[in-house]
Amino acid sequence: MKRGQNHKYFFPALAALATVLVLKHLSFDSWLATHFLFSFDEGFYSRALIGTLLQSAAPRHGGSLSAIYTISGLSTLVLSLILAYLGFRYWKLKKNDTALLFALVLISSTGTISFFANTSGFFDQPGYILAIGTILLLPKVPRKAHWYITGGVSVVLVLIHEAQLLLVAPVMAACALSYNTAEINTAFNPVNQPLFSLLSIIPAAVTALLIFEFGKLEYYPEAFNEKLANLGESADFPVSTGSLMVQFRTIRGNVAYTLDIIRGRTIITTFLAFTALAPSGIAGYILLKKAVNTEAGKDGDKNSKAAGALIILYCFAPLLLVFFGHDYPRWMASVITNLFIAGIAIELNRKSIPGEENVHCSNRALKAFLLWTVIFSLAIGPISPTEAPETLTKIIEYAGRAFRMLF
Repeated sequence: MKRGQNHKYFFPALAALATVLVLKHLSFDSWLATHFLFSFDEGFYSRALIGTLLQSAAPRHGGSLSAIYTISGLSTLVLSLILAYLGFRYWKLKKNDTALLFALVLISSTGTISFFANTSGFFDQPGYILAIGTILLLPKVPRKAHWYITGGVSVVLVLIHEAQLLLVAPVMAACALSYNTAEINTAFNPVNQPLFSLLSIIPAAVTALLIFEFGKLEYYPEAFNEKLANLGESADFPVSTGSLMVQFRTIRGNVAYTLDIIRGRTIITTFLAFTALAPSGIAGYILLKKAVNTEAGKDGDKNSKAAGALIILYCFAPLLLVFFGHDYPRWMASVITNLFIAGIAIELNRKSIPGEENVHCSNRALKAFLLWTVIFSLAIGPISPTEAPETLTKIIEYAGRAFRMLF
């Protein structure tokens, strides 16, 4: 694509593709809807911020299933359009075929828009909307305020859902680290910014610990049934007992519950989920690695390489949740989302090096891989938080049946 080519139709096209994916794969369930009933009105509970805001803004509809589904669907659509916008901005910056293919991978990936649509009602969507908005805002405010803003927003993310301490907050720290160390021809300047990035997450970590210490209820049948009845009075749908159980489960209980679940899960399920997500993850890693691999890193500057490595590690932080939750595909999908968000945000903010826009443009193997990833992702379809894609599972089942018939 030539630099002078008209690009005014590209964002509407990408947004339309994102919208189609959302409408095609959008799904809800009462387990997720129950989370919207949690509120700070009755005490300091985990995952209660969204419910508190909903009941404050619309007290008559706080327990309405239709209202909850509408909010969930809209938040998924908004996040999807934001991701499409990021992909468009990246292509507009680079203006080449490779950048367009990266944008298409971001939109079509099994672990991004399709996943969010298939899990509409999770609090990951509003968390990512808040995080991406913060990431785009940071370059416009004084650098001295970056770490305060990052730390404050991270606390809000934890109040939305404690898992966002590792799911979403680290990608903000990664982008802020890049913003505060970027210079004209280098990705990073060897200063104490990596330490500040780690310190910015401490308030959120303390908040998460407080939630698990004071925001959980002691379980006994009477207390559980009383809480279930109270929530049921304000809801026009059956309250999920499994969803409510998260309010009674401590860190130790969560680890034990996770171990019980994964013992009964087949290896093939996890393998198929990884297979479905791996191509998009590799593409996201290539994009982020390209963003941090500037001349300073190539020259062997140890501080620059260390900062770049920390940024990449931040994006893989969701994998630490494997010890605390059995939503393994969800954690992997979050890694993919983080890789693309961080890579694109760093590229958009960093001043380009002359001729840099042509890097990878002539790499036919990379283009072929990205194009194959787009086709593969669209064919496989969405992945659930705990299971492999249905399409891929059926392919394996049919192949197994055919093999048994032949042999």
